Amino acid sequence: MERKVDIQELSNFLMDYTTSMMGVGVHTARAVRSVSRIAESLGMGLT
Repeated sequence: MERKVDIQELSNFLMDYTTSMMGVGVHTARAVRSVSRIAESLGMGLT
């Protein structure tokens, strides 16, 4: 069963996730890669 993803909910999660990652000092490229993978796995591509 496939669950529909609310784009606003996903955007808020990805923003919070990225903020947390950057706050602990990860490289920007790693944050971008991780967020892109999460979004793509939920059927949302980042542009």
